[in-house]
Amino acid sequence: MIGTFTMFEIPSGSAAKGLGVGKGWAKLPVWVQKSFGPWTTYGGVGETINTAPGNRNFTFGGWLLQRDIGKKLTLG
Repeated sequence: MIGTFTMFEIPSGSAAKGLGVGKGWAKLPVWVQKSFGPWTTYGGVGETINTAPGNRNFTFGGWLLQRDIGKKLTLG
């Protein structure tokens, strides 16, 4: 499976009072998943776009490998 869940944050507080960054920003991730038998692996990468003063764009990501041990236990 391949999926994305784009997120946009709209400024709603006063940046001068520490309530947000004062500008809108977004996260643009792409995630993938593959299952085979009792094993599942998933993860992905994305980019955060934040042009507010004092902030910067950055890349983020992560990956997981997990195995079903029984009906009520999964280790990852």
